[in-house]
Amino acid sequence: MKPDIVLAEVVSNTELASGIFLIKFEAPYLAETAYPGSFVMVQPDNGTDPLLRRPFTLSGVSGNMVEVLFKVKGRGTDIMSKWEPCRIVNILGPLGNGFSISVDIKNAYLVGGGMGIAPLLFLARYLVARDVDVKIFFGARSVSESITLEDLNLDRCDLYYSTEDGSKGYEGFITEQLNNILKSDSVNGFLNSSIFCCGPLKMSEKVSEYALSLNILCQVAIEEKMACGVGACLGCVTCTKGDKYKRVCVDGPIFINTDIVW
Repeated sequence: MKPDIVLAEVVSNTELASGIFLIKFEAPYLAETAYPGSFVMVQPDNGTDPLLRRPFTLSGVSGNMVEVLFKVKGRGTDIMSKWEPCRIVNILGPLGNGFSISVDIKNAYLVGGGMGIAPLLFLARYLVARDVDVKIFFGARSVSESITLEDLNLDRCDLYYSTEDGSKGYEGFITEQLNNILKSDSVNGFLNSSIFCCGPLKMSEKVSEYALSLNILCQVAIEEKMACGVGACLGCVTCTKGDKYKRVCVDGPIFINTDIVW
């Protein structure tokens, strides 16, 4: 189905950590058409101020509801953080391509840095429902910027936390913890395994290096600022192999790691 403008109703708006919110919308069309990795463009207010929609990946789908996880960073997200139940919101979506998921996949390593965890929450539930063994690696600067994944219906996933200051989980970068687990798992090989990641570009580059060294398939969700979300403004391009610039909104946001010029 094609993307469309829908009017979605806010069901709940919960602050999971300081400045980090999870909004649940009742939006049957989006729930039916969304796929892990796709995103939506949300209108923060009913007027023209702010003028532009804000892009958000979908972090979950359940029945007729979809979820958006976001962090307050500016005026638009500040307005959204104050939304109350029953508010009607104008949303364009679903947009972008999703993660490519092989029917043969048996093991998945999901690596999220900061708010890059958002699309991986949707993906994790999708994979678990297909009996895939899922390990989730979630890195943040400190515990104040980390959310509790155990509260988000991820019971059948193995969860790994890291913080740069050691205030929660492993002390250091999430890529270091991932590398430790990959080394341990490599004893049994990586047949039918894939890595999926989203977060800061340097983090994704490091994850890509690990995947290449171990010959594991790897897909990367690229985070970029967007104005239109439909490929018209050319404001969210990223460079891929062959000196080809791709629009993250329509050619992505999911890319194969070996296609990206890091």
